[in-house]
Amino acid sequence: MSNNYAPQIIAANLACLTTLLGGCWISWASVSLNKLSDTEPDLEQIGFRLSKYEISWMTCLLDFGNFSSPILACVLMDKIGRKYALLLSSVFYCVPTLFLIYPDVMSLYISRFSVGFAKGMAFTILPLYISEVSDSRIRGTLVALGSSQMYVGLLLVLFIGPLISLKALSISLCALPYIFMALFSFMPESPYHLAILGGTTWRFESIVRKSKADMEEGSSFTQLFTNPANRKALFIVLVISFFQRLGGITSLIVFGPKTFPETNISLLNPAHSSIIVMLSIIAGSVIQFRLSDVMGRRALLGFSSITVSIVLLLISIYFIFPSMDYSYLVYVLIVMYGFSYNGIGAVPFILLGELFPMNIRCQSSSVAAVAMAAGSFITNKFHLLLVTYTNTCVIFLFYSFINLLTFLFTMKYVFETKCKTFEEIQELLQKSLKSSPKNCRTRHK
Repeated sequence: MSNNYAPQIIAANLACLTTLLGGCWISWASVSLNKLSDTEPDLEQIGFRLSKYEISWMTCLLDFGNFSSPILACVLMDKIGRKYALLLSSVFYCVPTLFLIYPDVMSLYISRFSVGFAKGMAFTILPLYISEVSDSRIRGTLVALGSSQMYVGLLLVLFIGPLISLKALSISLCALPYIFMALFSFMPESPYHLAILGGTTWRFESIVRKSKADMEEGSSFTQLFTNPANRKALFIVLVISFFQRLGGITSLIVFGPKTFPETNISLLNPAHSSIIVMLSIIAGSVIQFRLSDVMGRRALLGFSSITVSIVLLLISIYFIFPSMDYSYLVYVLIVMYGFSYNGIGAVPFILLGELFPMNIRCQSSSVAAVAMAAGSFITNKFHLLLVTYTNTCVIFLFYSFINLLTFLFTMKYVFETKCKTFEEIQELLQKSLKSSPKNCRTRHK
């Protein structure tokens, strides 16, 4: 890759440390299940126990915080810029220090809400920052780093968490935001925000610049709904963002140890299920690193969603007819699930940075983050309860159906944006409004 891209790659990777932190705190819940559950002894002398009901709240409060912060993040992006809004989001990752000082249920709830608040801000700001400092030829790859870094964070905690105490793990995670703030403070601001402030120079040469017309138009949430092209873009991004999380990815990682079956193979057991899922997802992301810029966004999302739907359907069939002799097949399917997930995981973030004019991109990003948080909240709140009180096949059938809907929606409404500038994408949106759905699909395949 050209050396001209080096500053963009460095900035994108450092910015993505915020999503790595979000991933760490997501899997913290999975690691803490047995350490905090009232069905297990308090071996680490934490001082309190959680019921299944309280565990479901502990898990979904992160999503509630995620749901609460995107609008604020949008306002902050316009007021103080993308860079400083990202730096501010990391401050909320430090709040779990409260849980270290006062280990009780209430401080745990506050800490989970706070890291969710930080995660919501990061996922709102990050796609904009990266897309605005990236050349169109590598934009999809760099934006996809956000979800990849989150997977790395998930996996790190799943590996390390069981080996150390919950207190030591929490101390480590509380220290990471300070490292991020120290490193990212040296990165430049988004050129779009500098343009608003009247700046004329920045360190990135290969970027997509803000058009004068967009700058003069201003920005507000009403423009998402009053402009037909923006409405269509919002519709596409909202649906695929909501379905991404409603499809079960977060709850399968967090509640894997309480969901998947025992086998006759020692390494294939529920305690390792979350690690298997994350290893598969990361391996798939590494192998398919450039796939969104080669295969295209629409094709990748369609292939990923239908494959995941079929895999989840097969897992649900196992739970209808469970057998210890064939339970290992569930873990084979989990690996297939992880390898196939890259499109669902990355494409919503890529489209978020591509479909909207720059003047309303922070508003669209915040609304999409709310949609993702809502999907995660629903699945995390009810997954464990459904697994406990119904047949496990029910939840997998539901997840399979949601991913099938994602495939059908992609084929009908999502068009290709690969290697197109923002201006070209806006022209495609305008043209699609004047065409029938059939013609639109034909044109952008």
